[in-house]
Amino acid sequence: MRAAFARFDANRSGKLDHRELRAALRQLGLEVDEAEATAMLQRHDTNNNGLLDVREFGALVRQLGRRGTL
Repeated sequence: MRAAFARFDANRSGKLDHRELRAALRQLGLEVDEAEATAMLQRHDTNNNGLLDVREFGALVRQLGRRGTL
């Protein structure tokens, strides 16, 4: 998960913003628009900082996998 996260963390901040998350989801085969990416980020941003860390991103990916989305 860390390697995938690092690949999508374009600015190497250690966090994904909604644009980086959208690009990550697209690479994983899920087409989402900017509003959908923002909503997904907000749902999984457990510390409410407006960004996803690797743990939050992992939880999102696992949930999408369980739902058969990925």
